[in-house]
Amino acid sequence: MQRCLWLFLSVSLLLGLMACQDEGATPTAVTGNDVAATSSATRITEITPDATLDDLFEEPIEVTVEVTEMPTAVPIATTEPTPTATPEPKHLAVCIGSEPDSLYVYGTQSYAKTMVRQALFEDPYTTLTYDYQPWGLAALPSVEDGTAVIVDVNIERGERVMDVDGRIVVLDNGVTILTSDGETITYGRDITGTVTMPQQQVEFTFNPLVWSDGTPLNASDSVYSFQVAADPASRSDKIRIDHTARYEAVDELTVRWSGVPGYSDREFFRNVWTPLPQHQFERYSPTGLLSAIESNQSPLSNGPVMLDSWVPGEAITLVKNPYYYRQVEGLPRVDSVTFKFVADSQAAIDALQAGECHIATHDTVFMDDVAALEAAEAIVPYLQTGAVFEQISFSVDPVIAYGVNRTDWFEDVQVRQAFALCTDRQAMVDEVLLGRSQPMNSYSPQDHPLYAADLQAWSRDVAGADQLLTSAGYVDQDGDGVRENANGEPFAINLLTMSESTSRLRMAEMFANDLAECGVAVTVTAVPSPEFFTDGPLGPLFGRQFDLALFAWRLGMEPSCQLYATASITGDPADGLGGWDNVNVTGWSDPEFDAACNVARTAVFNSEEYVQNHQAALQIFNEQLPAIPLFPRLNVAATRSEVENFALDATHDVELWNIAQIDLRTED
Repeated sequence: MQRCLWLFLSVSLLLGLMACQDEGATPTAVTGNDVAATSSATRITEITPDATLDDLFEEPIEVTVEVTEMPTAVPIATTEPTPTATPEPKHLAVCIGSEPDSLYVYGTQSYAKTMVRQALFEDPYTTLTYDYQPWGLAALPSVEDGTAVIVDVNIERGERVMDVDGRIVVLDNGVTILTSDGETITYGRDITGTVTMPQQQVEFTFNPLVWSDGTPLNASDSVYSFQVAADPASRSDKIRIDHTARYEAVDELTVRWSGVPGYSDREFFRNVWTPLPQHQFERYSPTGLLSAIESNQSPLSNGPVMLDSWVPGEAITLVKNPYYYRQVEGLPRVDSVTFKFVADSQAAIDALQAGECHIATHDTVFMDDVAALEAAEAIVPYLQTGAVFEQISFSVDPVIAYGVNRTDWFEDVQVRQAFALCTDRQAMVDEVLLGRSQPMNSYSPQDHPLYAADLQAWSRDVAGADQLLTSAGYVDQDGDGVRENANGEPFAINLLTMSESTSRLRMAEMFANDLAECGVAVTVTAVPSPEFFTDGPLGPLFGRQFDLALFAWRLGMEPSCQLYATASITGDPADGLGGWDNVNVTGWSDPEFDAACNVARTAVFNSEEYVQNHQAALQIFNEQLPAIPLFPRLNVAATRSEVENFALDATHDVELWNIAQIDLRTED
């Protein structure tokens, strides 16, 4: 970084102007009026890039200066300069649970790496509160403002297109496509030569970002990033790349994405690549970037801070980026950020109490630490619903081999609803999450913008559960406290969960006790997670060989209806199912749910069609209950009391998403 020392002597000032002139900038004329007058009158000529000190001055001009003596009776007023207090620098320390293995965007991924990169780079967009917002971009593209359009393009044989089945193929004889006229045709049979197809084009304009060496960010940096990401050596999302026909710079700050003809992306506003500093990286191949020091340990930054030092095993320190484009707003608020690597939660809490860290991130403190955090002086715990929710899946339709000697306990929706009414989910929240979360009534939490307030709450109601079970034909015939079916078979089932999770084992115990009150005998079976999650047909969960299963699914930006769709049922493709690596372990199938889910997942994000169909699917699930949604897990973090503007968010990967605004309150 180049800093110039400005002196108040005229010659030094001129040299400073020359030294600080932007590379490639148009030379500007500096006249005598630009500097304070001196008694040695000189005429200053235009400064050119190759000017020397001798070129700055011509022959002295003779000037007659008359000096008049000041009257002694009139004192000369003098003003003492008022000293300006220099604010104390603010150094923010953050405890994180591990050390990044690198900072390269297309290398291996980890939470620690994402945390540090979040501070170094302005990502094009961010993901707060189940929505998308522009960040490094000036705005998200949209159909309304004309930055996302569908155009007609002429396609020749041999070019990549999307066929009517949604596959990316090379246009050739026998390929069936949809033309711009909406006509389905088979190439080589219905038409030969040039064919016109629709193509989606989207433009993205970046904010006037500047790399930490003073080089302005250019749209070509994003194009370069796309080219690196497309290389097989790079660990990047190849699905988006495969669906891209062209990615090009339109002007200095704008890029244009063009999709493969025939393809329309409902989340088109995400088809932008995070810029890389091409002028720093271009001497390396994509393979070389995986190990280069510049890309992994010392990349240039375009965010509020830049890399200052990295002490392996101890800490990474970042300091203000003097070229940050928002510095006129007083951002970032702090002068440096140090990420300290801590071994466990106790080390993080100790560092907070000692003032050695101001923030402990959610990979360092957990639910078990909340009581200690709340009891500690000058520490503020933060709890926020995260991207994981607990649920108990019913085996509505197990594989034939498992169900051959088993009663179809859960095909009747009344039984599933009775189990939901019998389960004290609020008690689980109170014990496992200290009452800081709330029960879910579908597969999206209540803070999701698509959550419908009229969903059935399924609050605990033992009497209501008894009524439903009796109506379904399950009564206690012999008075032993366990209901039987019409054949006298006791309602005795297994609940499968993972042996490593103490909280789930406790939840399973609570569930079994609840169901006992409703006349159902539940035996808890706990297996190691590798066995639990083994693909079918061998694995008990994905092999659909269980009665009930307690485990967690991830929450997405949009409601994850695909988790329960017919097309997602795990099973043998020979039986017409999607494969053993699928996700719907319940075997439940509902045509109305599938129809709503399919429309929602193909509609443009946040469109009316998107909203209505997602809400319809959530409602059907809420009524049919192929699984009992329990509650969203919580992310925990903590700060010292002097930290300001810190905030967790349900759908953002890291808590330092607003690192530029985070501040340290100082004593007055």
